[in-house]
Amino acid sequence: MSKKDNLYITMLRYGRERMESGESVKSISEMSEYLRGEGHEFHKSQLDNIFVDAFQRFTVKTGGSTQYTLTMGSYFNLLEHEELQEARQSSADAKRMAFWAIIISGALAAGSIGLQVY
Repeated sequence: MSKKDNLYITMLRYGRERMESGESVKSISEMSEYLRGEGHEFHKSQLDNIFVDAFQRFTVKTGGSTQYTLTMGSYFNLLEHEELQEARQSSADAKRMAFWAIIISGALAAGSIGLQVY
């Protein structure tokens, strides 16, 4: 994307990357470091609220540490967001193609009329 994603989408993408690699997010601090590295600015309370909504906590049986993974709702929110972005891009591409098709059609019509007059 050309624009920087919002905080929520960046968090979801990071959570999905971790999940797909077989890992999980270890802590809110890990997420905070990642987001700051991506250029996001936020208040701790803002991050805490979004994190609690988007991630579910679980305890690892070996070692008993607490980790976090995306909730199913958050995962599907990310998928819907990405599908919407793809649809917008496809729509823009279709508009561009239609514009050029009209221009070419007009040029061919003008050329045809010009040949008949000549």
